Amino acid sequence: MARRNAPRRDAKRPKTTPLPPLPARAVGPSETSARDPSSPRTAAFVVAAMLAALVGVAWWKGRATPTPAAPVAQDARPTAAPQPSADDDLPGVAGVVERAPRELPSPDVLERDDRCAEAHRGWLFPGASLARVGETLQDAGFDAATRDRFLAATTCDGAMCTLTPDDAMLFVLPAAPRGRIYRALGRYNGAVFSAIPFRRPLRFGAWEELPTLPAPVRDLLRRTTWREREAEYFVDLPLACDLLRDPAEREALLRALDRRYTVDVTVHPSPGASLDALARYWSGGRDRAAVREVFAHAAGQAGGAVALRDLLPPMPRRRLDTYRDLQEPPYDCFWTSLRFFDDAAERSPPPGPEGFAAELAASWREVDRASLRFGDMIVLSEGSDVVHAMTLLAEDLVLTKNGGHGRRPWVVMTIDEVRRDYVLARTERYYRRALR
Repeated sequence: MARRNAPRRDAKRPKTTPLPPLPARAVGPSETSARDPSSPRTAAFVVAAMLAALVGVAWWKGRATPTPAAPVAQDARPTAAPQPSADDDLPGVAGVVERAPRELPSPDVLERDDRCAEAHRGWLFPGASLARVGETLQDAGFDAATRDRFLAATTCDGAMCTLTPDDAMLFVLPAAPRGRIYRALGRYNGAVFSAIPFRRPLRFGAWEELPTLPAPVRDLLRRTTWREREAEYFVDLPLACDLLRDPAEREALLRALDRRYTVDVTVHPSPGASLDALARYWSGGRDRAAVREVFAHAAGQAGGAVALRDLLPPMPRRRLDTYRDLQEPPYDCFWTSLRFFDDAAERSPPPGPEGFAAELAASWREVDRASLRFGDMIVLSEGSDVVHAMTLLAEDLVLTKNGGHGRRPWVVMTIDEVRRDYVLARTERYYRRALR
């Protein structure tokens, strides 16, 4: 195939041999010689020819060396808020999600109340009789002698039975029945000393194995904790405070119990998945082009992994794995779930349960569990009372803030771990922002 040669930019004009002059042609008095450079027609012709030649050269140069396009990174970030895309309702692809559990260090200064001033509260059995309390203790694994001692500490008034064990009874209670009775008591609001028991994943070792714990604290934890499904639990804080009179020992116990846990998450593109599908999932209706750019940049790096933090909206990106400043309002799960996509989230105060319910009804729509995706809200309820809200990230991972207290950080957990912490929750419902 013949190759068309474009003129070279740096080519020098070649030397040529002059042609012999054409013979002169006679012209009339009104006719000007076509080769007479002094004539107006000749000058116009020469100018037009030169302009045409320049245009032709410019055209050929444009074909040979096209103007470079602007960098993709600049084009991928719109200067205005993005408009909803027609395919926003498509789920997208989360990619390959890798997780690494991690213990979250406690800050040097924690919000502390006088938890050791909390008086013992009785074990509550609403609507139960003494016989029914005995059946509950038996179901929990109490032997006959222990059951009789606990029943002797029980009073019933027809509407409620209250069992008030003393410190000695609680201290010697074995781990298995301890765990079962506290889970049973968790069915009744306010029947346990903490609505959220202290929990430690056993992948990090037991509490009693922590270094530098004073011997009395280590012994108390060994006697008063129980284990369920790869986790260790503790509830008896009033008992511990009664038994530990040394302020340093109490502080060591609280420091151990206040340890928190999170999951470090990275995302890899799925084999065969397009960047558009990844961006559609992780944008959650936000700036999809910017999210796509994050994955495109990672694709050019070794491993191609993207850290979860780089995919989060501004508020959760700032808050992830942190404790709130003690001067800030008590931001809780309701505020966190409602403000997940809100760039100026801190301008909104915590809504409280009533404000949360009102905003949920006004700005969110209920969806089914099978359609859950990034940014959707999972709400746990006990009857008509909402007890917790969290935001889905990917698979079974959620961003959660378990309470407004300063001891509770923003962390990544599995849905199942959160469910186990909120023992009162019976109902689980799912919501998506109405305007996406």
